[in-house]
Amino acid sequence: MTLFQPTEKPEAVPPNALLHPVTFSEESAVATLKINLAHLLTKKKDYFPSLREITIGPAESTLVFIPFTSTGRELVHPKLGIGLQKQTLSL
Repeated sequence: MTLFQPTEKPEAVPPNALLHPVTFSEESAVATLKINLAHLLTKKKDYFPSLREITIGPAESTLVFIPFTSTGRELVHPKLGIGLQKQTLSL
């Protein structure tokens, strides 16, 4: 979700929604920014050596719950074309 963010504006969470708790700290998420940047590079060989020297951080951060639909063993988000195994959430 860091690399591809939905364009829809966030809506209020329905009161009866089943929410999975956030288990990833903001600090841990920030620590992945350099990894995500490296993933986006097209000329990896040219820029990888420079990654050690850069500092990267968020201008701001917002926690947004993304709604998924339960389909058997998976949770899917049809508009985004993504899904995950329900058992992943138990880890």
